[in-house]
Amino acid sequence: MLASYFVFMLIYLNEIQGFNIKIISLSRNEAKLRNRFGVYADRPYFTNIAANINKQLVIDGGIDYFVHAASLASPQYYETIPLEVTLPNVLGTYNILELAKEKHSGAVLFFSTGSVYGKTNKPFLNETDFGTIDPLNIHSCYDESKRIGETLCKVYSHQFGVPTKVIRFSHTYGPTLDIENDPRVFAEFVKNAVHGDNIEMKSDGSAKRAFCYIADATAAEFKVLFDGKNAEAYNICNTEELYAIRDLADIISRIGGVKIIRVERTGSYLEAPAAGIGDNAKLKTLGWECRYDVQSGFARTIASFKLQSNGVRLCR
Repeated sequence: MLASYFVFMLIYLNEIQGFNIKIISLSRNEAKLRNRFGVYADRPYFTNIAANINKQLVIDGGIDYFVHAASLASPQYYETIPLEVTLPNVLGTYNILELAKEKHSGAVLFFSTGSVYGKTNKPFLNETDFGTIDPLNIHSCYDESKRIGETLCKVYSHQFGVPTKVIRFSHTYGPTLDIENDPRVFAEFVKNAVHGDNIEMKSDGSAKRAFCYIADATAAEFKVLFDGKNAEAYNICNTEELYAIRDLADIISRIGGVKIIRVERTGSYLEAPAAGIGDNAKLKTLGWECRYDVQSGFARTIASFKLQSNGVRLCR
């Protein structure tokens, strides 16, 4: 979701704004990539390399910036294929950093997660707040591997002078959500609205989340890549857009013209327990500001999926 929107932004800068950005994508599935980017995958500025990030990377020519967003971030994978979740954040990060060292790149941007903070009683979390993570909990395959990836970024910056920037995402949503497979509650709500199905509430909906629209998140990614401090982390979140799940359900139901019904909780439903909310104060020091609230962001997201169902591509 995050990486493809970042690439769409680069495509927009080339196609509409006349930039001359060379995009080198790393993908194991050529068909999936072409389905996502369509005719833009054949543009002269777009090169896809079929490779596995967990193996040594060999790429000819210079590379100015690396954006490492290769990670299985959905909870549905943590118990079924935890090794595939872990390795891109560890071996993949190592391979990217080795290549960045070889290319003398401008910076490596590592996509991390707010989950690295672990369990804590603080309501709002800045970049130095950390709680506890049980390394023997299978769901820690994601959190702990992201922690290792962050440490590797610090190591390569300290030992080899490779510029690195770390961004920690909280709840981000937008047109590139995988609503058919993403089990998180807000993705399910969007899917219900797009398909005209009733929203099913399987809890009291009291848990609060801070929701960040993907265009705001992508602007933050560029801000940190170019203006962020070396070997430091930044929360990418929208602290101001804090909503209880039940309130989000109300908003999405109105946007989609569907009803809310309450049903028994099922094993397929994944709603993480209430946790600390990311504090975006450090991100704001770079000049970033939110442009989309929850109402406008989810309206744009649902409208985009409905356009896609009618054969309209994300980027034209």
